[in-house]
Amino acid sequence: MVNMSKKKELVFYRPHPSRSPMPLAVDNIEQVKIARLLGVIFSRNLNFDEHVTFVLSICSKRLCPIKLLRSQGMPESKLISLY
Repeated sequence: MVNMSKKKELVFYRPHPSRSPMPLAVDNIEQVKIARLLGVIFSRNLNFDEHVTFVLSICSKRLCPIKLLRSQGMPESKLISLY
């Protein structure tokens, strides 16, 4: 059984100025510009800027506490076990 509320349609296209208009959405399926599949964020023009930004923000959030503890003098061996 397919959960229709979770179905999304992502139409890929080449970024070209003379491209044809986007096709109409399939009945009862939302057409999106960006979709996340298995942890990778895809955009309809196959540009991975949003995915890279997302991954960098996660890395920054995880490294910030380690940098803070390092600046307060926590030994390297403890930082490695924390990481």
